[in-house]
Amino acid sequence: MRTNRLLLVCVAAVIAIVFGWWIASPHLTANAFEKALEKRDADAIIGFFEFDALRANLRKEVEDGLPPECREEGRCRVQKWLSAKAVNLFASEQSFRKLFSTANWFGEIFGTEGGASSSGGADIDYRVYRTGLNTFVLGEKDDRSGFGFTRRGLAWKVTHFQDADEN
Repeated sequence: MRTNRLLLVCVAAVIAIVFGWWIASPHLTANAFEKALEKRDADAIIGFFEFDALRANLRKEVEDGLPPECREEGRCRVQKWLSAKAVNLFASEQSFRKLFSTANWFGEIFGTEGGASSSGGADIDYRVYRTGLNTFVLGEKDDRSGFGFTRRGLAWKVTHFQDADEN
């Protein structure tokens, strides 16, 4: 009887820990991502991205945006080729490194003079919006568009950019 209770308590504790981690992990990831942005740490920011998945999702979005007649096999080869090359060029670790090596990328994004607020970081007000069991969007307050994260093992990676109308 005592063994059964102990086993039940252990199982309940494991379930509570797993559920707590499932609830908290997107918020912990979002906090780490925000800190990397505020510190302007290109290596840390790049570490959050899964470039293969990001390229695949961006390619699909670009192809979905082509006119209907271009969706047929063998049509609009130049547009498809150029869009695929543009996505591959943009969504790569090298391109992100180049983007984040510019002097004022932070200020350009967040509209802050010198790239920072008076507190040394941006006044970023991000929210986590759960979009599925293994996905969430990190978007600005009251805007559900932003960075789309997908669970990869125990980690979360940016695999797409979410538009507000996709939610």
